[in-house]
Amino acid sequence: MVGRVSVENVMVYRQRLLQRNSFVPLFRGTFQVQDGITTLDGYFTIHWFPKVFMIFWLVMLFSFSVTAWAMMIKQNVQWVVALPFMIGPIAMAVVGLLIAHICIRWAHDDREYVSEVIQNAIHGSD
Repeated sequence: MVGRVSVENVMVYRQRLLQRNSFVPLFRGTFQVQDGITTLDGYFTIHWFPKVFMIFWLVMLFSFSVTAWAMMIKQNVQWVVALPFMIGPIAMAVVGLLIAHICIRWAHDDREYVSEVIQNAIHGSD
């Protein structure tokens, strides 16, 4: 487990030795005190950079695809010539989403692992 724990907030995630995964789930939370009992409330998310990158990439692919289709229709280009410009962005989007899906599946047990470590730390178990 790697992360930061302070009085205000908590941010932890599972670090695997010699592996990088931008889609690893991060736990973000805060400590809440009610009636003398301290609880940790939070949620799992992924880092902001993969989110922004995937949105930017898909928007650029979409805009390229729309531009290619519009130019093809406006200039009356033959389908054989325009086919790579129509299929290319779709194939890139499918491959990108497939890679993201594989990375998310790769880290599928990280949520349970982080939750278990946090519960063991709170309850004092090993």
